Amino acid sequence: MSRVGPARETTTRRGSKALFIFALGAVTGWIITNDAPLNVPVAFNTAVVLAPFLVLAAWSAHAGVRGRPRSRRAPGPRKDAATRILAISGSLRRGSSNTSLLLAAARLAPAEVEIVLYDGLGELPHFNPDLEESEPVVVTELRRQIAAADGLLISSPEYAHGVPGALKNLLDWLVSGAEFTHKPVALFNASQYSTHGHAALAETVTVMSGRLIPGASITVPLRGTKLDEDGIVAHPEISRSIRDALAAFAGGIEREQAAAAAAAS
Repeated sequence: MSRVGPARETTTRRGSKALFIFALGAVTGWIITNDAPLNVPVAFNTAVVLAPFLVLAAWSAHAGVRGRPRSRRAPGPRKDAATRILAISGSLRRGSSNTSLLLAAARLAPAEVEIVLYDGLGELPHFNPDLEESEPVVVTELRRQIAAADGLLISSPEYAHGVPGALKNLLDWLVSGAEFTHKPVALFNASQYSTHGHAALAETVTVMSGRLIPGASITVPLRGTKLDEDGIVAHPEISRSIRDALAAFAGGIEREQAAAAAAAS
């Protein structure tokens, strides 16, 4: 469920392009060198000719790396995953406990579940209804990822008894679309003290017609523990709680899908 947008070159194609550019430079250098005056060092001519092509080859490879998809996958193969979940952290802070919690959840997910972390939160422009007719590419990509997911897993901090502005901005962009409607949602709370923000987020999700799955929304008491992703995975009680919540979420998603299929038939 990686970001698609404009078509991206595969690694093989990027390597082939770089190799072609280098080969072209080598042939050109050979031709020019053989036609050079005898008093001009061959090595000098070759270096001068090859330099631009080497730079182009390196740039081509680097541009491919910069164009990688912007979602992060759980370690290990999940090709047979029947359920795909998009995880959204409401924090932009590096080292956020909410992001660590979601990354740990991706590692603790059942074999049939794939969790992908959305990391375009900081790229979204401020919501503006005037832009909806020709919305920015990052917003279109957000909608695509939401629509492609079987469920949404959101973990967010609490700011001033409410939802952080960046996360609320993301949700605002989805209000007028159909991607979020009836989407199964689970909320993870990384702090035992953040009750107001958690309740506010649940209210927003409900108003937007998201389906909160009972038993899948949990509070994980990470505040004061300094546990990172690895620490969360290794913690017996916390990891068990996360596994149970994800199992409940996967079951809830299946029930929602079955109900939707029955209603459509």
